[in-house]
Amino acid sequence: MSGGTLVEERALGARIAARRMALAEAELTASGDIMAHAREVIDSAHVILTAACVVGLVLVTLVIARGAVAPILARGSGGVAVVGAGERVSSPHWTVHVDSVERVPVLGPASARGTFLVVRLTVQRRDAGGGDPAPSDFELIGADGLDVAPEPMGSGVYSTPTSDTQLAWAKSHPAGIPVRDPLVFDVGPGAKDLKLLVREASTAIRLP
Repeated sequence: MSGGTLVEERALGARIAARRMALAEAELTASGDIMAHAREVIDSAHVILTAACVVGLVLVTLVIARGAVAPILARGSGGVAVVGAGERVSSPHWTVHVDSVERVPVLGPASARGTFLVVRLTVQRRDAGGGDPAPSDFELIGADGLDVAPEPMGSGVYSTPTSDTQLAWAKSHPAGIPVRDPLVFDVGPGAKDLKLLVREASTAIRLP
């Protein structure tokens, strides 16, 4: 083999080697781009997964919070549950239903400072335990912090031997027997959003 031929072969071999190195570098670069892209995809997936976890946690927290808050939202001031007019309220010892509500300016010899609100109830004792219900077991609540106790039994709004207003609180409440009872409140003419609070049940009944 001549010296020129040997030089040409070596030059060709060098070019081939250089070409292979260039191809290898291109492949490495491409692989690097692919790896970088893969890392970007993985990083994006991590971000999305993290966001999804955060959103899921927030949703679970909201659901739990809603479950905990819902009973509170259904309550009025002071943590008192509120039910609609006509609904029965059960306490550990009684069941209470508002039968009717009326406003009158005068009852027997008694005149209201505002208006007498007469609330007629049906009260049924659920068991023989506990004492008989009394007017003091109820109160009237309303807007703007209104809180009114019923007229006491000795007031002139209830029937007495000398004044028959046809309003008298029952002397006894046998277990299992519905008993009609009246409550009388003296309220201002502008009183609104009135509710009858059953103290033992911590529940108020909206009045019509």
